[in-house]
Amino acid sequence: MTTAAPRRQPPKPQLGARPSAKVGRKYDNLVLVIPHKHGSTWLFKVFTDQRMLSALGMEAGRDIEPLSKGGPWSYDWPAEVRLAPGELAYTRLLAPEQLGRAEALASNHRTLYVHRDPRDVIISHYFSLRFSHGLRGNIDRIRDDLRGMSFSEGLRHVIGLNLKIRRYEMQRRWQNHPDPRILRVRYEDLILDPLPGLIRACRHFGADVAPELLQEVLEEYSFEKISGRKLGQVDVFAHQRSGLPGQWKLYLDPPTVELLRKEAGGLIEQLGYEPFERQEKVAPINDLLIDWTPELEQTLRHTSEALNLFGEDRILFYGAGLDLRAICACTMLYGRSNILGAIDDNPDLHGTAIGGQCEVHPPEALEGLRPDVIVINSSNYRQELYRKARALVKRLPFHVDVFY
Repeated sequence: MTTAAPRRQPPKPQLGARPSAKVGRKYDNLVLVIPHKHGSTWLFKVFTDQRMLSALGMEAGRDIEPLSKGGPWSYDWPAEVRLAPGELAYTRLLAPEQLGRAEALASNHRTLYVHRDPRDVIISHYFSLRFSHGLRGNIDRIRDDLRGMSFSEGLRHVIGLNLKIRRYEMQRRWQNHPDPRILRVRYEDLILDPLPGLIRACRHFGADVAPELLQEVLEEYSFEKISGRKLGQVDVFAHQRSGLPGQWKLYLDPPTVELLRKEAGGLIEQLGYEPFERQEKVAPINDLLIDWTPELEQTLRHTSEALNLFGEDRILFYGAGLDLRAICACTMLYGRSNILGAIDDNPDLHGTAIGGQCEVHPPEALEGLRPDVIVINSSNYRQELYRKARALVKRLPFHVDVFY
């Protein structure tokens, strides 16, 4: 890994209610250690908002990428890093033992570390690598690898990537490290009810910040405000894909569960998460393989947007070809109770379920299904499918919108 130059977070315009006056500084440095896919982007924005920095007695926030020196886990502060009094540092992969390096930060510092359920991390990491992450470093190679795998194979491949960077080992080390200067919080607690966790973090940082100010900052950086979607609404192409904890119950199939049980099962219970045994249902294995093209990816982007536009409507797809197989292969349908399936003219497909989850019906079944919206998902013959769908719905005794 190369060392990224530390960057300062520029002061943010003070919006809304008047920020509190700068308080006395109790600790010279504050450190946020938030691994990738643990809400790092969101929490960095929250804590480096100028109102928050002022309330915590900090002058600036810095994003510092740890330096890998090779060998067994050896991530450390870059040699040139010297935090001045009043600087808040945000980093991702630092080991807890490196907090005490005197030349990097003051001895009277405090640290916030964020845990997340390893099962949800795998899901979030997969979708990021497969669809939304910028093509930096070796992401393009990993993305090409994942395109040649089924969804289930891809999840297990991502577990292997996490083992290579010793993610589970590092979570154990943070959980068990005895330094009283470390406050450990769970991502799930912060995302579902952020105010109590933020109050606790601020007090650990030596500041009693007014709840009204914290609530104002949280509202400005809420999932809905940043993504334009409600918490839990999925867009696989967005950096903020879903945000909702517990998504692993929708996506993990038995082979993936067994692999995670072997590699991180003890850690899951140690961190206070529900064990695998309480899972009532696992997602069906999805072994669809698709020949991905830029045109198909663009179709999927439009479909992902459409599924959120009609989040409460009963949706029926028209056309059960390659595009619908691709929609199933990237699991856009998991967790959506409003998907009625698909209709298609091909009798050979009737009664089948694409990806084990999207049943194909004949056109004459349309009246009994009573959809609210028909989504034309196929990029091939789109105009022809649209004309057929419009002709069908004109004969129905209820209103149906056709969208493509």
